[in-house]
Amino acid sequence: MASEISTATSSRLLHVFMVLFAFDILICGVSSTASRMRIFKRSPKVSDFSESVALFRDLIIFFAIISYFVGWVYLNEYLSHFGLYLANLEIPFYYYFIFSYPPMIEALAYPTWADGFRVTVILASFAACVAAYRIRLTIGYFAVALCFFTILFISFQIAIDKSQLHARHILNGGGKVIGFVFDVDVADNYRKWIENDLIHASTTGRLRLVWRTEGDVYAVDVGAPSSMKPTYRIPTSTFVFSRVIGNTSVAE
Repeated sequence: MASEISTATSSRLLHVFMVLFAFDILICGVSSTASRMRIFKRSPKVSDFSESVALFRDLIIFFAIISYFVGWVYLNEYLSHFGLYLANLEIPFYYYFIFSYPPMIEALAYPTWADGFRVTVILASFAACVAAYRIRLTIGYFAVALCFFTILFISFQIAIDKSQLHARHILNGGGKVIGFVFDVDVADNYRKWIENDLIHASTTGRLRLVWRTEGDVYAVDVGAPSSMKPTYRIPTSTFVFSRVIGNTSVAE
């Protein structure tokens, strides 16, 4: 799952970034010229452009901080549904930035009433944040901080909701079906422990990919008779190859 961001998703991420980039440029330009020129009553100066660049720089930092923490919350909540924790996994730093966008894209592509309200609050807070940034007073900086934490809090709520939705989808039988062909020595040595659960789940298509690292694959048995679905950590050294059979859709 870690490296399975599809081409369509990557394209969506690029489109969203381009829209945000254009929106940032528009906000920076209008805010700078309108506030510093008294609504076009004088010619632009070099300081206007410098302040617009400074605003754009701060917006990049602003989005980077929010993206990191939203990605962290999303992955932490998603993995916790399978008994996994970020502290025990080797997750590259940049993954937190990448996985901050799927919940936001889903909230925009398939919005619920709650998502619509949250996105509206985020956009309003962002506009207020840009406007408050132009006020070089203590109250302006206080307003920026207030808007920042508002966006952060609402974004956390979206990340938590979408991570739970994603985890439930997999536990209900959706997601990527994965199977393994184990090394002969491993299968012979551990057969009495894994034949009736892991091997059987693999051969009957009950395993769903949860996460993948360089040295391990994590899969959950969605067909287990118990209500608590077991998650297996399978070291890559124990199998000859694995096969992923695309996505499986289920009725929620």
